[in-house]
Amino acid sequence: MSSRLIGLLRDCWGNTRFPERCFVQLAYAEEQDDLGDVTDLVTAMGGRDDLITRLRAEHPTDRPHNEQFDLRLLDAMGEALAFAWLTLQEFGNPQFCLREGYPDLCVPNKIWVEAKTIHLSDAERQEIRDGVERGGGIYSRVGWRRRDFPRPLRRKFEDAWANALRKFERVDPDGHQAALVWFRIGGFDWPLSPYATLHHLKEWAEQIRPRKTGLVLVKYWNWAQPEFYREPLTS
Repeated sequence: MSSRLIGLLRDCWGNTRFPERCFVQLAYAEEQDDLGDVTDLVTAMGGRDDLITRLRAEHPTDRPHNEQFDLRLLDAMGEALAFAWLTLQEFGNPQFCLREGYPDLCVPNKIWVEAKTIHLSDAERQEIRDGVERGGGIYSRVGWRRRDFPRPLRRKFEDAWANALRKFERVDPDGHQAALVWFRIGGFDWPLSPYATLHHLKEWAEQIRPRKTGLVLVKYWNWAQPEFYREPLTS
């Protein structure tokens, strides 16, 4: 019997076979169900068809596979995580916003939500791929961890924040509805310390303006237990 996540992916692409390293093909091979609870919540709240639309749009099959398809698919899955998190809050029934230029999610007449996944850098992903090949599937690194907050990483979060604010301003210039940016941290480039980096990110999240815009930080796939939550406010 297929897992809940595999069922969702099969609903998207049927029996299409992807390259061995493709995220979808890996999920099939490993019978992954890490996001089964998310799949259940999205389905229960009526968002499954819209999620399938999002996944298909970000991971097309009418052209040769590209690594960027997998990253965009993970972005869409990040939206699903934010959707699931919203169901546990008191905002109401979330919906995917499929209109171009709009925030990713909304609860009509209550809140706009933009979901942002911050991925590993291109260089880090390449290093991991090369290391796995050299190690025959096993790869590890040891050494001192950096405890600073590198400017390139800070810039990723600042740019994502600014992009979300532009969307909120476009759809709700008077700020009648609350707004929230939901960040998922996909990983930490070596040799950054995850603990120190999270500490810096929480400090950044406390200070970023405007204060009325809510902010959530989650690590990896731990969508139900944010590392940080700043409640959104209305004007």
